Amino acid sequence: DLLLTKNAPVDAQGKNGVTPLHVASHYDHQNVALLLLEKGASPHATAKNGHTPLHIASKKNQIDIANTLLEYKADANAESKTGFTALHLSAQEGHRDMSQMLLESGADPNHAAKNGLTPLHLCAQEDNAEIAKTLLDHNAQIDPSTKTGFTPLHVAAHFGQITMVKFLLENDANIEMKTNIGHTPLHQAAQQGHTLIINLLLKNKANPEAVTNGGQTALSIADKLGYITVVETLKVVTETSITQTVDEKFKIVAPETIHETFMSDSEDEGGTDDGNLL
Repeated sequence: DLLLTKNAPVDAQGKNGVTPLHVASHYDHQNVALLLLEKGASPHATAKNGHTPLHIASKKNQIDIANTLLEYKADANAESKTGFTALHLSAQEGHRDMSQMLLESGADPNHAAKNGLTPLHLCAQEDNAEIAKTLLDHNAQIDPSTKTGFTPLHVAAHFGQITMVKFLLENDANIEMKTNIGHTPLHQAAQQGHTLIINLLLKNKANPEAVTNGGQTALSIADKLGYITVVETLKVVTETSITQTVDEKFKIVAPETIHETFMSDSEDEGGTDDGNLL
């Protein structure tokens, strides 16, 4: 409180645009955060990467601080420089109560980052079916596409996340959706060599004859990449023989991912050490 009584600027920005409130959120100093907010610190302050204190609290699961920030009218849909919200971060990290609280505070479950990733895509990537359910309970769309056309089902198939593949299929995800280059979730699973996922997709009536823009079936992709078990599995159900496909070099494709830089304890980006925040 001493610095504040000496009229120290409450939103003074340190390295990378971090304010004292960001630092308090990072280290879960609730009393400090509350004091700063009472003294007029902005809950909307953005660091260089666009993160607000709420982004930090959400990623680190500091639920009390997040609650206080929201009470002080922090924007639940504030975007980082790359378009990610606090909900993206809590969904990716698997923080269910935090995600629930953000949704109840008006966070948009369908908010797409600049590359098109929604919180549901990140649940698919990390196999967080519980949070995915919470998102759907709040009207999240099941098949949003990223900029390159990946749906959450494509993402779950790509990363071999069987719980999420099951969950998405149970909730009527479109099994035949294609990415911009014509990959279905089956192609994506074949490219990654995920036999279990392939069996699950086939059981749910995925079409093994579907071809990519380059004319390839899931079987021809698996064959090209040398996934023997996948080839054996798909051979039985695919009528198109491998030799018919165009023998061009196959390019491995992956869905978009989240690349955010965060404050780290080691870097001490607050410009003060942990013990002497104020």
